[in-house]
Amino acid sequence: MTNDEIKKAMKDKFKGIRFPRDIDFIGDEKNITVELKYELIKKHNMQVAGNAFEGWAIAIHMVFSDMIVRLSVDLYPDAGLMKGHWARFIYRAMKFSEQYEWFRVSEELASIIKTFKTDLDEKVLVNNIPTQDAKCIGEDIEAGLESEVEDKLARRGILHSYLPSYVGIDQEIHRQLPVGLFEINDNMEKIGKKNAWFTYGHSAIDLWNINGDAINVIELKARNRMIGIVTEIFFYTNFVYDFVMNKKTTGFIMSDIPEGVNENELRGYSELYKSKGKIRKVNGIMLVDDDNYHPCVTKDILVILNDNGKGDLNYFRESYHLGIVLGKYSRF
Repeated sequence: MTNDEIKKAMKDKFKGIRFPRDIDFIGDEKNITVELKYELIKKHNMQVAGNAFEGWAIAIHMVFSDMIVRLSVDLYPDAGLMKGHWARFIYRAMKFSEQYEWFRVSEELASIIKTFKTDLDEKVLVNNIPTQDAKCIGEDIEAGLESEVEDKLARRGILHSYLPSYVGIDQEIHRQLPVGLFEINDNMEKIGKKNAWFTYGHSAIDLWNINGDAINVIELKARNRMIGIVTEIFFYTNFVYDFVMNKKTTGFIMSDIPEGVNENELRGYSELYKSKGKIRKVNGIMLVDDDNYHPCVTKDILVILNDNGKGDLNYFRESYHLGIVLGKYSRF
């Protein structure tokens, strides 16, 4: 099956779909391979269309349900080069291949993932905690549409019109939970560039909250119709799952809170820290304005995402009204 034949079948299923030029689909009798470009993975965010293999893999599975979907890369670096976007990609490929039986990785990727797993077991890896109030971020960087929407939805009670009861609307909604990953040993006492595994800085979960024994992770979009929302919610949900569920499936350890830190600067992290060992499930929620989802991100995608063998890790697809949230005084 050729690249063009695969794309035609997907266009028939998902009206209005457009394919990135940095991704190829290669078919044979039993497999459809999604091949990504290493240079794109290494240099660009995971949610760009050419890197977002999770969404494309699920879309292919929805069209060719009797085929195995494989993931490969056009170039493989040394297995020890586990940094930044590439390390996050390996983590995502590892998790996706573990959770979905219809998905495989190439032999080369499987070997790199094996090395990555060994490192996870042998090393001490911690997350980074917030260092300033979320509002300060908007003052330092030109705040965009999604930042304004995020700020308004974080206010207590606003989300109750759009999200079902599982989110715990009466609980506080927090903004920007960092998702960096850092190696700690005797020679690396501080979190920084030298010991970073994943990207950090502005890498963060948009909205989140704790409701009883569940943590809700929300990926927000506003006028941003992209298949990469599947990649983002998959990564963020699994990242949080590994840190807070106390399953010992990775070497992730939650960072302690330094003494003397202003509570307002932690953006809810102290609540998360106190809940360590008490959270029993993670909900990953895609939240898009006015149901403006990418053609491939239909409601049917939830059936596949949630068939992951984990009853304590679930995904949801929700929508909100952008005009109502912004109100008449918005600059957008």
